[in-house]
Amino acid sequence: MGVVQSYSSTRRPSSKAVLEVMASLQDTGTGTVLTLNKLVVFIKKPPTAVSLHAIAACGLTPEEYRLAFIKIDDKITADMQKNVMDAHPQKDEIEAFLATSK
Repeated sequence: MGVVQSYSSTRRPSSKAVLEVMASLQDTGTGTVLTLNKLVVFIKKPPTAVSLHAIAACGLTPEEYRLAFIKIDDKITADMQKNVMDAHPQKDEIEAFLATSK
């Protein structure tokens, strides 16, 4: 959803390219690709559950990953955020992390 709304239709990467990037990120161990109501999403793992090696493989520092993780995506609705959170396999860990990150 974020990709669709972040780029104009003439500059938007193909859905195949986006799925390949999501699969690559999943392979690094930084998250999981899930399908929710026909929408394919990449769900990031909380910083406490990702190895420093996996973060570095994405070209990020641990602090950059933490900031990206806690950033709220303003391109998806509150309902979609709730659906993603409800489907997240590490929901409890994420809620605990976010509670201590404020």
